[in-house]
Amino acid sequence: MATNSGLTKYFSREHSKAADVTYIGVDAQLQGEIKLQGGALIAGQLQGVLRSTSHVKVELSGVIEGDIYCKELKVCGVVKGRVFCDKLIIVSSGVVDGSLACQQMEIYDGGQFIGTRTSAISQEVAQESLVEKGVDITQTLEEALVTVAHETKSKLSSKPKTSDSSLNALNLAS
Repeated sequence: MATNSGLTKYFSREHSKAADVTYIGVDAQLQGEIKLQGGALIAGQLQGVLRSTSHVKVELSGVIEGDIYCKELKVCGVVKGRVFCDKLIIVSSGVVDGSLACQQMEIYDGGQFIGTRTSAISQEVAQESLVEKGVDITQTLEEALVTVAHETKSKLSSKPKTSDSSLNALNLAS
């Protein structure tokens, strides 16, 4: 009698988590904003914004031009743009060209990172500040930081300024 242990393993809880992966095939060319509740495997071309609540892997044939927001990004292909993640892994064939905000970064021999890296802590502080101010976090970080800068500038300009005469009066009193 045959058992179905293979099917049981296939539909196990761990496998179902791994099954929440969106695959963009080699021949696919997508533009726009993609929001995923799971991971992504990119073998084609993507221009725009990719937001994932999990891991993203850019295959050897994969090319992403735009912004990427995820927990972990593994690059075997090419990424051009801004990356916001907890961990970045660039393998020997991978190229990341742009700005990066991450906590951990691994670059294998032959992998290339061209651009600037900022502290993930500054990104987190900016996001916390934005949440407190009620700014929509789905905005790009650049737009959000401009919003915070304008609010801060307006608060500073609304503070009462000390006049020269009041300073002179304080100096005379002492």
